[in-house]
Amino acid sequence: QLNQGLLVKRHLHQLEGNKLVANTGQLKDLFKTFIDEQNQNFISDANVQTYMQHGYDQFRRVVNAANPNYFARTQQITVSTTTRSLDLTTTSPKLAGSSAGAGTKIARLNAINVVSTEDKYSYSLTPCTSFDDLSYQGTSYFFNGEVVYFPLDFSGRLQFVYIPTQNISWSSDSAYVDGLEEFHDLIPLYAYQFYAIRDAASNQQVLQMIAKRELELQQFFGHSVEGERVVYLGF
Repeated sequence: QLNQGLLVKRHLHQLEGNKLVANTGQLKDLFKTFIDEQNQNFISDANVQTYMQHGYDQFRRVVNAANPNYFARTQQITVSTTTRSLDLTTTSPKLAGSSAGAGTKIARLNAINVVSTEDKYSYSLTPCTSFDDLSYQGTSYFFNGEVVYFPLDFSGRLQFVYIPTQNISWSSDSAYVDGLEEFHDLIPLYAYQFYAIRDAASNQQVLQMIAKRELELQQFFGHSVEGERVVYLGF
């Protein structure tokens, strides 16, 4: 553990002068230098891909906390028949459920807006924390992870503003990740934390570097957003 800690510390110092890590192959290589695992039977390529996937999920959560709009996308859905619920597992495209595609499925719902047929903004619906709260607000909604519920009969066109699940092929060595290359060293650092649980190899230098880089990420976006009214689905 001591030798591994010294190796991680050395690689972390190297990051100070070279923080740009662009694609999946470079990120996986950096993760492997952190763990410095000599026993190839202990960690497989599939293990590495899993750790990197979890590491990138954590990276996206941190980015979303600093800037909820960075990874956001919009999707318009027309509710043609008057209803008090909209099942997002059956819409086109599907935005929820096991059949929803990676990069399309909702991971975090930022807002639901009512728009015109020309997709011009009309007003926003107010999120409720429970189904029972719907009866008190006519322009509200409750989202349980798959179905959107309305307090009154609704028909019209909705714009969903949300963070999709990641759609990165970690089995590839050349896949593009996103435009935040300056902070991509955080991804293998987060991945290392998941690996450390298995290896019982918690490292103080890693924790210190993560804290430092997260602060720099928040400063990059200009602030740390707090109190956002959003729905997390645990991606």
